[in-house]
Amino acid sequence: MRKHTQAFFMLMLMLAISGCQGQSSTATSSETSPVPPAATSAPPSPVSPGVLHLTIVSHNEEPSAKRPDYLNDRVYYLQNRTLLVQLVETISKRGAAYNFQSDWNFLQAVAKYDQGDVTSNTSGKNIIKWMVEDRGVQVDPHAHESKYNYADVADLIQQLGVTPTNTVGGFLYSPPDNPQGWEQHQKGEAGVIYPDYFWHANILWGAATGMHQGVDDHSSGVWRPKDHDSFYVDDPGQLLTYIGGCTRDYDGATALLSAIQNKTAPQDGFYTATVMLIQDQLTTQSIQELGDFIDLTAPAVANGSAQWAHLTQVADAWKTGYQAKPFRFNCDELAVR
Repeated sequence: MRKHTQAFFMLMLMLAISGCQGQSSTATSSETSPVPPAATSAPPSPVSPGVLHLTIVSHNEEPSAKRPDYLNDRVYYLQNRTLLVQLVETISKRGAAYNFQSDWNFLQAVAKYDQGDVTSNTSGKNIIKWMVEDRGVQVDPHAHESKYNYADVADLIQQLGVTPTNTVGGFLYSPPDNPQGWEQHQKGEAGVIYPDYFWHANILWGAATGMHQGVDDHSSGVWRPKDHDSFYVDDPGQLLTYIGGCTRDYDGATALLSAIQNKTAPQDGFYTATVMLIQDQLTTQSIQELGDFIDLTAPAVANGSAQWAHLTQVADAWKTGYQAKPFRFNCDELAVR
């Protein structure tokens, strides 16, 4: 993710000022205007062209030389869990939307360690159950499929007392003939480790390349990819809906919002953008930076230029409010610093 720059904060300040014109107050305070979890479960409304649909997404990964082993390192797990609670509270108090996308290792660590006093800061619940039931977070399976496939990860979420969404939380789309093959999700799949569990996807998010070494997708918008050779062609007959994340960082979301407000982007588009976080890179500072970003977008949310929405809400809004018309804007065209 790109780091914050002075230019970023100056641009966000300009957006905040423009959004507050004619208003008596600035960004909504997280202390005085918390949004209850129930409010995050309703579809965003109203839906109109030219609105930027914003979502926060995070990933944790399989253990490796560069990634932690949550399951076999209790001390690290508990430290990261504390930061994750802080992250969820920061998002929830500001009324933003968060899709937590998890691979198998962290989920098994939750099952192993979230007992007794560990759950004292999550209402006596494991952290996954608390995020969903108490803070309105959506939990999506995210799988590298080296050991557990998407159905297996969805079942691990289910075993923690939470119904997983039907969103594919990241996948390889390039090269088109990559072994993961996102088209497998069109018919659903049974688990490899848990073969009695069947999971069916209806939303795709996070089209990427192996180890992010190629050209990851930087689209904003929603459509139904035809097939692996024609990913950017909309096919109304396909079952999977793809939601673009723009550049998946603060700068991309900020530049896109500015382009919409300045009318340098088409005014009839259905826009989407994601702020992507890596769970094992969370720090108190990075969480504060996210809170600052949410606060600075509050005027745009208040004046209708943007709205926070979970990925399932984005898909529903696109179908009902935008009549499922395909739309794609390439965020690589933005002047992102």
